[in-house]
Amino acid sequence: MKKKAAEKGLCLLLLCLFLSFSLCACGGRNSYPLVIESTGVSKGLFAYYLDCVTADPKAYGVKENSRENVLSATYGLCKKYVAVQNFMKENKIKTEQYLKSDANSRTNGLWSLFKAHYKRIGVSKADVLSAELCTAGKKQIVARFFGKGGKNEVSQDELKQSFVELYVGFKAIEAPLCKLNTKGETIPLSEQEKQTLVEQFESMAKRLRNGGDIDSLNAEYCRSVNLVATQTLEVNLMKKGDEMYDDDFFEKVSAISHGSAGVIESGNSVYLVERCTIATNDEDAFKQYESEVLEYVKMPWVEKKINALAAKYSAKENKKAIDRIYKTVAENR
Repeated sequence: MKKKAAEKGLCLLLLCLFLSFSLCACGGRNSYPLVIESTGVSKGLFAYYLDCVTADPKAYGVKENSRENVLSATYGLCKKYVAVQNFMKENKIKTEQYLKSDANSRTNGLWSLFKAHYKRIGVSKADVLSAELCTAGKKQIVARFFGKGGKNEVSQDELKQSFVELYVGFKAIEAPLCKLNTKGETIPLSEQEKQTLVEQFESMAKRLRNGGDIDSLNAEYCRSVNLVATQTLEVNLMKKGDEMYDDDFFEKVSAISHGSAGVIESGNSVYLVERCTIATNDEDAFKQYESEVLEYVKMPWVEKKINALAAKYSAKENKKAIDRIYKTVAENR
């Protein structure tokens, strides 16, 4: 009996030692660089946020690009990440599937472009998804509080007004202010050629304002340059800051009254533009962008709420882990 008891005791001791060793090993592998309000931020997620700040410091409020300032901005992103999780948990908000799908699509896009870089700095695809789901979470908070059936539902009239501020709708005929010379080189039009073209477009704009049809004018213009207009012109929806157009284009189109027409010079082109009343005549367009417009209107409220919550948090640092991550990210920039 004594022998069996001793053997049993030895087995228990060995089991305890094994479990203790396993826990220590796991703890070493999973030691967090930051612990915020009892929530650990993984090494990969910390590296991802650090990489974002390092890539574009000014976008994250870093005025002087120093190690201290970059890390401070990274801590801020980590605190906001935890704040979003806590706010959603406290208000019993769960991210809907369509937002999860959007986050997954964005993650796939980023991973396909930067997979090799992320792997070098210790960021996994799951880490990228975590950051994207945080962004999706903020969108879900907007929908919960201000969307249809929300506590503070925003009226359709207010959203339509904001839609008009955020987007312009227009049809346009475009002509380049350049041409090919005999050597096949692209050169600007002469002043006389440019003046003739602009006068042609101003004449078409006048006819359009007097009841003309832009598709008929487009067909007429195409014939004048030996082209054939095979389709009617579509309504273009342009958001302010759209990279497809020059910076001044949005303002110039916005200066044209709804339903009217004007001639715009922007970049290397001249345009005959007919501005469309998108919020009333194109309901499908509004419905398509309704969620985005709601976020445009109310995301600042959510950001302010999350920032205030994050500002109250303290962070416990694992300086050795942070030093290693910082060095790795810096070496791969």
